[in-house]
Amino acid sequence: ELCQRGDLHSLIENEKENLTQNKGLIRKMFKQICKGIHTIHSEHNMHLDIKLENILVSDEQVLKVCDFGLAQPLADLQTKQVGSAQYMAPEVWAQDNNIFSQSQGFNGQKADIWALGICLFALEFGLLPWKIAKANNDRFFDRYVKSSQNILYKTGVA
Repeated sequence: ELCQRGDLHSLIENEKENLTQNKGLIRKMFKQICKGIHTIHSEHNMHLDIKLENILVSDEQVLKVCDFGLAQPLADLQTKQVGSAQYMAPEVWAQDNNIFSQSQGFNGQKADIWALGICLFALEFGLLPWKIAKANNDRFFDRYVKSSQNILYKTGVA
């Protein structure tokens, strides 16, 4: 299916001011993305590379999730670092960086949901929350990871 408006990243870059002020359109777009991810997950799959560049926009503003190059059937836990740096959940980085002391893998569908949240942030504010979602490489992400660790340890998850 032809999506002449390109990807969502380009749309945000080109129409940032108009888009971020149109909360109704943001809600409509985000709902479409959520439906696409829900369909992927309900079929027991994981996309593993949800990002603005992998969401196409038609002339009628219909959004389509694309690029299933990293997609996999649902497994118990993922042990390989996959995805795009700015959209990776902390537990994905933990695979190689030992952020969480008991890292045994991560849930790929939950990592997709994290990336979905990053997409919503970009729709709302016209930018991503950090340049790279990796500890000791971005101060905003470092703050997030430190608060996440505290919450996870306090709740007994980590």
